[in-house]
Amino acid sequence: MIKKLLLFFLFFNTIKLFSAFEYKSPSAQSSSLAEIKTVIDPEPEAIFFNSSLLPDKRSLGTFYSDILNIKELANSSISTSYPFKLGTFAIGFMNFGDTSLYIERTFALGYKIQHKNCNFGITFKNLQLEIAEMQEKGSYFSMDIAGNFKYNNFFSFGICLLNFTRTKIGKYYKEELFSDINFGLKYTPSKNIDFFYEITKENDYKKDEKIATQITLFDYMKIRCGFSKNIDAINLGFGIKNIFDYALKYHFVLGQTHIFTLNLYF
Repeated sequence: MIKKLLLFFLFFNTIKLFSAFEYKSPSAQSSSLAEIKTVIDPEPEAIFFNSSLLPDKRSLGTFYSDILNIKELANSSISTSYPFKLGTFAIGFMNFGDTSLYIERTFALGYKIQHKNCNFGITFKNLQLEIAEMQEKGSYFSMDIAGNFKYNNFFSFGICLLNFTRTKIGKYYKEELFSDINFGLKYTPSKNIDFFYEITKENDYKKDEKIATQITLFDYMKIRCGFSKNIDAINLGFGIKNIFDYALKYHFVLGQTHIFTLNLYF
């Protein structure tokens, strides 16, 4: 148990994850692109960070990652989307942590509506927190909003706001949960290559800038890499037909994290 606690606090203090429900990417695609959230390809996992990127077809997706290969910091999710005449609806569940130490559960309900080249999304979340050592439990509500716009075959733009409601937790001392605002741009000079740029502003932290690229091979495989200005890590990965995605996040101090996503479309 002491080892678990040391690992837990070492990890969170090192990368400045001071608050509950800090953003932990539930997408191998996004992770391999330096956690860009605004202008990536649609997938069911987008319900957790940008519902304007929900797919326009029925889908079922699963995600798994044990951060820094520590099972007590495992993160997993399942999500599904279904399109109707009035838009695309999605539901999802994400679980982070270990019941013997610390656990976060997220229940999400997402909706996307499309108008011409614009997509708008909104997500309602129920956030459940349980800290075993302190016998602490809590349930909270938050909301995300997002949108993206395809200007032409070369340029796409996106924006998303996580925890738009600025939800706070705590019985005596109220602490605001993680929230951020993201502005993104995708440039596609040819059908086989994409370049990404995104600016992120988190709570009271300095803004972060992310750059990434994606190369398509043989019309079914995508090779990805990305870098973030404020995090000493390299992000690499690949995707196969938008069905299977893998990402490797290598932190120069803390080590590596493997991230997997499996999506089915009907």
